Amino acid sequence: MRSLTFIFVLAGIMASAQNWALLNPSYKYNYSNDGSDTISNQIFVTHIDTLGVDSLRYHLNMIAVPCDTCSTGLGGPCDGCYFWVDQPQFLGSTIVHDTNNWELHGRDTLTIPNDPASAGSWPWGTAQDLQATFIGAEETMVLGVADSVRSILLSNEDTAHWSKNFGLLDLRDVLTGDRHSLLGVHGPDLGTLVPPPHAYF
Repeated sequence: MRSLTFIFVLAGIMASAQNWALLNPSYKYNYSNDGSDTISNQIFVTHIDTLGVDSLRYHLNMIAVPCDTCSTGLGGPCDGCYFWVDQPQFLGSTIVHDTNNWELHGRDTLTIPNDPASAGSWPWGTAQDLQATFIGAEETMVLGVADSVRSILLSNEDTAHWSKNFGLLDLRDVLTGDRHSLLGVHGPDLGTLVPPPHAYF
């Protein structure tokens, strides 16, 4: 009986050691891109496709983007429009997860290995010539919960962090320079949702 218990405990430890999610599909993540605690939008998985053995595609929600003039020449819905709907948010529109990597498909396809500690350095994105290196994991508190946070360092001296329990915590868009911080989960209970829809009219 003891050996059976030991096998179950060992299997649980091994499973938890590999259970690092970049995004938890059951959460809605609020995020800010201006360094404040004001929520600018929300990320959530709309549905999941199975691509094969141990390979999943997460489809992410689209957002509305305000613009001064979204002309049709720039891909906007109409000349003079100030509101552009059904646009991918900063992580893009899909994330593919297989046994080796997380790939964030957007304007720049970013790659995060499942096991960054043994990956050494790897190409961070397709649009920028950046290398990423795992710099360690730290036990800390995230949203009031004891958690483990992994960090990577980019060759431009920027960093990205994600936690075991809550997924991606912060990331800079290397194309725009905007830093996105995930502030919480499960809807608009943290910070302030701005602007409200009527602000556009």
